[in-house]
Amino acid sequence: MKNRTVSEIFNQAPGSWGLRGDPYFWDDLKQHFKEFSLPFPASAFVDEVNRFFEKETGERLTKECQAHVPKYSHGGMSSGCVCGAFWIEHGIPLLLKRLEKANADIQQSCYVFSYEKQMRTGGIALVVTSSLILLIIGLVLAINKTPPYLLVFSLYLIIYIPLLTMGIQQLCLHGGSIEVHDDCIEYKRGNKTRLIPFREVE
Repeated sequence: MKNRTVSEIFNQAPGSWGLRGDPYFWDDLKQHFKEFSLPFPASAFVDEVNRFFEKETGERLTKECQAHVPKYSHGGMSSGCVCGAFWIEHGIPLLLKRLEKANADIQQSCYVFSYEKQMRTGGIALVVTSSLILLIIGLVLAINKTPPYLLVFSLYLIIYIPLLTMGIQQLCLHGGSIEVHDDCIEYKRGNKTRLIPFREVE
């Protein structure tokens, strides 16, 4: 699975800002959080934003804070100023909602990955087991020249072919689709649907 970082929650900027320095602080936060992988705890995220704010501005993040950062100055009134009230009341709550969704997506992706792994493992087991049994029985019948050889062998093929087909289908997830719901995975293959609780694929 591709490694996802917290920075992705900054991809879509807010429609409005507090002061002119806020978009530049947003960009710096986005760059900073490229070093942090998802899932990431919400409390740790808030702590890190506060720590980074103080590091960049030299002030603690409060509603009353309007910190001036020289590198954010690009002209205009309030140029270079970062608005504490904007971040506490709008910026951080928005980012926390996105973080919660991103964390949930990561968890669901892990469930899907785990289920697909189980399916493929089961498919390999079916293919290998049925093939080995067929080989062993075929060799035994051939060596001993058992009279009802063709009959027994034909009967075994009737059992073996469905097992082999089932194993290959599981191995390839043939004809299947997976949808993730709040508490389970919905797996569809042909006309059959199976709901698998997350606890079964953890």
